[in-house]
Amino acid sequence: MFHHTVMVNFIAVDAEFLQAVEGCAERIRGAQDGLIEFGFHHNDSSRAGAFRHAFVSRFHDSSAHDRFQTSALHDELKQLIMPRVAGLVVLDHQDQVS
Repeated sequence: MFHHTVMVNFIAVDAEFLQAVEGCAERIRGAQDGLIEFGFHHNDSSRAGAFRHAFVSRFHDSSAHDRFQTSALHDELKQLIMPRVAGLVVLDHQDQVS
């Protein structure tokens, strides 16, 4: 399983923007091949600094993640959020096989 987490520091977040992001996330959940989970979350941690939101996703494998990275839905999400992104941190990792 491949995990992809993006913590985001947004500028000027309002309810309308958050609804638009969640709507895009819903379309991704319904249409992306190889996707197990895709969530858009408010970060409740007091240690998060400015990174108050995160996208948390799991894919069957890294190939499914790679397909998502080049998909029209991912492009749509980036076009929506990037004008309001002040910073982001990405964590990608694969489950360890023991």
